[in-house]
Amino acid sequence: MKGLASVKMNESGQKIEIGKILFGFLWIGYLFVTLLLFYNQAASTQGKLGTFHTDMVDYLQFLFGEQRLPYTYAYPIVFNLIVFFSKFTTHAAAAAFAVTLINSFTPVIIKYYLDKFIGKDKEIWNSILTFVLLFVTPIFLGIINHNMYLGVCSPNTWHNAPILATKGISIIAFFSFFSLLETYKTKIDGKEFALFSISMIVSVLAKPTFAFVFFPTVGLYLLYELVASRFKIIKRSLLFFIAFIPSFAALIYQYCILFDESESSKIIFGFGTVWHLLVNNLPFALLCGLAFPLFVAIFNYRYFITSKIYRITAFFVIVSICEGYFLQEDGRRMLHGNFIWGYCHGLFFAFLISVILFAKTFKQRNMFYRIGGIALIIAHLISGVIWFIYQFLGCPYNNVVLSLF
Repeated sequence: MKGLASVKMNESGQKIEIGKILFGFLWIGYLFVTLLLFYNQAASTQGKLGTFHTDMVDYLQFLFGEQRLPYTYAYPIVFNLIVFFSKFTTHAAAAAFAVTLINSFTPVIIKYYLDKFIGKDKEIWNSILTFVLLFVTPIFLGIINHNMYLGVCSPNTWHNAPILATKGISIIAFFSFFSLLETYKTKIDGKEFALFSISMIVSVLAKPTFAFVFFPTVGLYLLYELVASRFKIIKRSLLFFIAFIPSFAALIYQYCILFDESESSKIIFGFGTVWHLLVNNLPFALLCGLAFPLFVAIFNYRYFITSKIYRITAFFVIVSICEGYFLQEDGRRMLHGNFIWGYCHGLFFAFLISVILFAKTFKQRNMFYRIGGIALIIAHLISGVIWFIYQFLGCPYNNVVLSLF
């Protein structure tokens, strides 16, 4: 028996080592490919399918034009890093290095949480799933919505540097919140409290799109718990709230910079005014985006009843859809559709939590569940890889228009 146990331990150790090596190769390849993409975007070079075009060209103009614009002060994480790298190289290369550096942490963070929740003994699969999560996008069917991005959105947006900067740190904020949520009624862990507060404010300073959805989601849930306790935990709730204060202050700072009353730039309510301009059939677009998460949720509905993290993630997605549909900016910024960015975050966390749940329940379910889930995640992945390839070859992210009919 001891010999058998030793063999199993050796096999487990070998799998872990293979998984680490595999992750290293995938990570290096990922950084190399994305570095090329980000450089071409920043330099606006000519690719095989057109001229690379993203907001990065405008960002560089904001930073290095005659006068640095307030926009760059509102989101200082990426822009200050670009300025730092520009002391040693060209502006385009500085932008590419800055975004690649920030983006390099995201796979590591995802892998850490996959190991934590799925298990380190699944090191190989966790390494593969990490990069699956970094490329999935709404399933492209080419029937109603021919544009692979506009209106259907994506959990992985390669054309927006601040969103890329937000992703990794937002994952830390997301999971550290749930760590606090588990114990805050009796004890607040100082390390988790600091981790959540710091990661949340860094996320806001990168770009506040995650916070715009996350704050109302968890705020309503904490209010529900307070009312359900008949206000017996009000002191603990107030202590929890202190962790949010630095992020709220940062949001107020950003609002003062970005919204100029002289230009009638303000937040207003609407009924899908912007979203309906981008997509022909919104319910179909949502279904294509959430196909895999919905499939996993339907087969594991009991988890959403008993588990706070799955239940709140589902609420997070709903809030992101509602904000994208009902909120918009007035004036020149309206067509930017900035409140739809929250739905992109909602999509990503829906996939992250669904992949974890699918992996944990894979052996417990029937063959239909296994094959159906694998088929859907592969469809999301193939669509995402195709969309990425088009962008990598120079086709603008919002101009990948395909049709199967």
